Amino acid sequence: MDPSLYDDKTQKRLVKMALKITGNQECAQDAVQDVILNLLEKPELLDNADDPANYIKACVRHRSIRILDSNRKRNKTYPSMDLMEQEQNNCFEADNPTVEDIVSMEQVFDKVDQKLSQLPTYDRNIYRLSVHQGLNIREISEKMGLPKDMVGYRLKKAKELIEEIGND
Repeated sequence: MDPSLYDDKTQKRLVKMALKITGNQECAQDAVQDVILNLLEKPELLDNADDPANYIKACVRHRSIRILDSNRKRNKTYPSMDLMEQEQNNCFEADNPTVEDIVSMEQVFDKVDQKLSQLPTYDRNIYRLSVHQGLNIREISEKMGLPKDMVGYRLKKAKELIEEIGND
């Protein structure tokens, strides 16, 4: 097993990536540590990966999402997340996803990222606060200092854009 896959520099990059997903430093560090410990316990998981570094990155992303899901304030579903969640559930119901499963999920996340990059900064932030952090419209309004009606409208437009992925 290549020690550079677990060095401090790599871990810092992985934590930074996980932080973008979780929005919480401690959760991001937990995600990276969980993945590294799992891979140290089961090194055979990396043996089948064509690119171990990308496999680790995908595992950290997945673990970050699972941590985020478990920490959501309430169990509310988001129609715009259906495709991502379906792909995530298909991919990770088993403890050891295949490389193809991870690649498929990564493609969905890439499409979501591409759509989000088309949004104005306010809309992108509103969407992430709603979907990633589980905040409601009132909480987002207070946090961003925007009227609730504006937040609701921008969130609706952002979700509609993301839902287009299912039609692509």
